[in-house]
Amino acid sequence: MSTTSPFPPLPSCPLSDHALAVGETHLKTFLAEQLADYGAEMEIAPGCWALMAFERHDSDADLLARAVLETASFPWTAGCSDDDAWIIFYVRSAEQATARHWLDHLLRWLDGRPPEPSPAHLAELRSLYDSPMPHRVARGLVVAAQQGELPPALARTSADVRALLDRLHRQEPTFLSALLLLLENHLIDLLELYRVLTQDDLDIINELTSGNVSQDPFLLNRQTAASGLRRHLIDAKILNPLDQRKHTEATNPYAQIVRLRAQTDGRVLLRMDGNDQPTTATSLHESLLKIRQRENRGIDALAPGSRAPWAVDDRAYHLRFVRNLIAEHPHLRPADVLHMVERALPTSG
Repeated sequence: MSTTSPFPPLPSCPLSDHALAVGETHLKTFLAEQLADYGAEMEIAPGCWALMAFERHDSDADLLARAVLETASFPWTAGCSDDDAWIIFYVRSAEQATARHWLDHLLRWLDGRPPEPSPAHLAELRSLYDSPMPHRVARGLVVAAQQGELPPALARTSADVRALLDRLHRQEPTFLSALLLLLENHLIDLLELYRVLTQDDLDIINELTSGNVSQDPFLLNRQTAASGLRRHLIDAKILNPLDQRKHTEATNPYAQIVRLRAQTDGRVLLRMDGNDQPTTATSLHESLLKIRQRENRGIDALAPGSRAPWAVDDRAYHLRFVRNLIAEHPHLRPADVLHMVERALPTSG
């Protein structure tokens, strides 16, 4: 497998020390307000988009904005409004999408929420829809994921997952192999896959795996990839092998994989060491955010045996539950496991 990635390495901390020095609470409030009010969505002149803005006399906001922008990977410009009452930091149209994603990413990093794919990530994924070399594209994405440069479940919208399944119907061996690579490395959201998968999609996979093993290398590669896809769908409890259809009772693959059972009162049961540990979906979700916050700051909260004084009461069970899942799925990144547990919650969108 190629060892090159189409994406540059991501910094372990996306914020400068100068920005963090003001305190996380103040920083989060500032970023949230700027993202909501401006965030590269207000066009202040043809081809110019306001990323941040504040009154000119607010020197603290000016210093903070410049500290935040120290780590920006795109060009930006600072200027004054026509009446000189406001300072505006803006980007050109070419950087608009990247700048908005970057500002959102900073806030997610601070909150412990899962990152969203960047415009560059999505462009690479969407090149699979018609690429003449889909397996090469998929291999590059896998390498990038293994190097920590991609968020879990890169294909996570119904449109993106549906587009991948639409190309499946062409029955191209190289694309079937590419799709299998994405699934094996958790680059497709399984809950979204379950939702958009149709019986026609399953019929294609079932037909390709039926019959004798072909002696034709072209057809053999197609059969092998289709068999891998079918096995993966069965393991994820998406395909019911008894009737060759989607599971109708197990409607969330992640809940099956991580062994989480939702109750009608908002509680969930976590299966650990052969026993069911009750907790609430809200409490578990808060623990996942705290785990990711610490991982973002270089604290290895998920390593076996590492101390976690913040994990008391239910939190200790939540942390142990996640650690057990990581040990059971050594081929997945810890970020993938956190995503799986989050998507297994009954409140998952």
